[in-house]
Amino acid sequence: MSSADAQQIPRVGGDLDAYEFYVETVLCFHCDGCGTSLECPVSDEDTEAPSGAWMRHHARRAHGLGWYVYPLSSEGALTVFALCPTCAEARGLTIPNATENV
Repeated sequence: MSSADAQQIPRVGGDLDAYEFYVETVLCFHCDGCGTSLECPVSDEDTEAPSGAWMRHHARRAHGLGWYVYPLSSEGALTVFALCPTCAEARGLTIPNATENV
């Protein structure tokens, strides 16, 4: 995302569907602001990874920790863009109901 695009970041992050789609695609959460990552390990028991219970668990975990994921488009398309809690807060972005999913 270019610096011009960065000015157009929606103030409110995506819903859990966006987080699930993001982690299913990227397999971790990577901050486009500072480069930090929230790893999403796959164990031998995670037979559904990167979908199913594994995807839902890590989506809820990142959301609950305050990670920002770009909302899905009106057509349901994913913009691969995320921010760690520190970078999201510094930009004044909102993660709806983040503490409800920890």
